[in-house]
Amino acid sequence: MQTAIFLQSEIFHFKFIYTILRILTKLILTFLATLMKESYKDFINEIRKSGKILNDYFGKQIHIHQKSSDVDFRTAADVETEEAIIKSIEKFFPDYNIFGEEHGEINKGSEYTFIIDPLDGTNNFVLGIPVFTTNVALMKNDEIIFGVINNPVTNDIYYAAKGEGAFQNGTPIKVSEVDDETKITISYYCAYKTPKQRAAEFKSALQYIDVKRVLDLWCPGFCFTNLAVGNIQSIIVDDIELYDFAAGRIIATEAGAKICSMSGNEIKKDTESSFVISSNQKVNEFLVSTVTNKFI
Repeated sequence: MQTAIFLQSEIFHFKFIYTILRILTKLILTFLATLMKESYKDFINEIRKSGKILNDYFGKQIHIHQKSSDVDFRTAADVETEEAIIKSIEKFFPDYNIFGEEHGEINKGSEYTFIIDPLDGTNNFVLGIPVFTTNVALMKNDEIIFGVINNPVTNDIYYAAKGEGAFQNGTPIKVSEVDDETKITISYYCAYKTPKQRAAEFKSALQYIDVKRVLDLWCPGFCFTNLAVGNIQSIIVDDIELYDFAAGRIIATEAGAKICSMSGNEIKKDTESSFVISSNQKVNEFLVSTVTNKFI
């Protein structure tokens, strides 16, 4: 009898301690999440401020440094903007890894990595075309968990965290409801390394389908934000760099966009560099059946 009472008492104590630990764990995680969100807010403001560097250089004669090809280069504007962003990351997230388009990798052994494209649309920028953005994403291992895109020309900033929705200047945003293919606008992106024949054939195939318009703007960040706010209905991503799409992908999907592979299958990794992302599944299915499945 005493043994049974003792066991009941121990079980009660165990359950009590277990419950307390669960409550404490939840409180700690909530506290950490709150701290993270506050850090995001401060970091987003720093990204917006870094846009002044780009605006100060825009429209002026600027020296370019060639990278992998004649159309792949950097400028002082790219480098200085990325330096400012790295400084902000070191301030708010000092233990996180960093991978920047211009400075490469800073590995601190963390499971978190910031991905930076300081000037998405460098060709446009140099030519004086006001279509360029700054794109920054945060990954936990191979999962994109946060993204921010700054458009310094319009002074608009777009951001999203996993499961929290997408926002433009603090206001929630949502993708378009248009699903009539004759009324959709599509954007296509490939990489500098993409064979010219493939890119030409892809663009030609898009021109032959009955849609409203096909864009070729050379600034993925600009198009991802326009997908997220409902101005365009789809983007076809043909093997581009992670820093070109990471931030835009999470902003668009958190705004309601649907994503699939070129063959129409589920995308299993956030780092997959070829995909179709549209305002709804019907648009995805239309583009897969008419165009992208021919280029697998």
